[in-house]
Amino acid sequence: MKLISRSTWLYGIFIIISASFLQQILFFFNKSIGTKTVQNIFYTICFIAAISILSYLLKQKLKVKNYLIIICLFLCSFLLMHLQPFFAEKTHIILYGVLGYLAKHDLQKTFLKQWTSFFISLSFCLLISTGDELFQVILPYRVGELFDMFTNVFSSIMGISLFIAIHEK
Repeated sequence: MKLISRSTWLYGIFIIISASFLQQILFFFNKSIGTKTVQNIFYTICFIAAISILSYLLKQKLKVKNYLIIICLFLCSFLLMHLQPFFAEKTHIILYGVLGYLAKHDLQKTFLKQWTSFFISLSFCLLISTGDELFQVILPYRVGELFDMFTNVFSSIMGISLFIAIHEK
């Protein structure tokens, strides 16, 4: 039985490959419209997405506890993004959060228990994060760091936790 879907694998591979061109895209936009404008647009998009997700979830009639957990996860994500010194790492908070969510979604359809699927999802995200950081080591303009792996894994945990909070029965 296939645990992680092909689309989730492809998304993970995209995260790894994007390390090779994300800096060039960022440089282009920074030069075209300014670094502060690029960051403001990024934060605005993230904020609008979070509000949109929350407004959608209000229709789902979740437990109050779950709404509070979801809000805390979004706030932690914004705080973690704010603490990142490099823009590429700010985007990884979102990318790995989505990866964790997708991996947990794939495993939810299996016969696995909640904690088992949590750890398999986390292991998958750790595998992608390791590949991402190792790929960055061979790129002349990027640096792979152990701290970045911890940030990626923490972001994945937030994505997995978001899935659990939304779909808890």
